[in-house]
Amino acid sequence: MQRTLERQKVDPTLLRYVGTVISVLANIALVIAILGYFGVETTSFAALLAGAGIKSPA
Repeated sequence: MQRTLERQKVDPTLLRYVGTVISVLANIALVIAILGYFGVETTSFAALLAGAGIKSPA
């Protein structure tokens, strides 16, 4: 992903931001997958993540 953005001459600050966001999302997915593997019910985590992305109109 980073190489593709570098080839398109994207701003280095934006590259770091995108890299950080992808890293955080991958770590969250990893933790949820590990919890699911050990039998923890992960649907509540999915609902929390989905709810956090929804804003009410102001």
